[in-house]
Amino acid sequence: MSRPVGELSRGQLTKLAILQLILSPLDLVILDEITNHLDIRARENIELALQNYRGATLAATHNEVFAGNVGFEQTIPL
Repeated sequence: MSRPVGELSRGQLTKLAILQLILSPLDLVILDEITNHLDIRARENIELALQNYRGATLAATHNEVFAGNVGFEQTIPL
């Protein structure tokens, strides 16, 4: 909290962005490789937040465990 945003790591910036999402009333969340640069605890917290989110979610991820834990119902394999 004492460092300027420009000095944060990629993982810290991701956590900050997630905090902004949590504090905003949104009907749709679009995520692009949200689990990159995060530790296990942060990933688990994001999974829990998304499991409780009642809006629509569009996500790009290569992390099949994350997708399964969050409960994404439809996938588009590449």
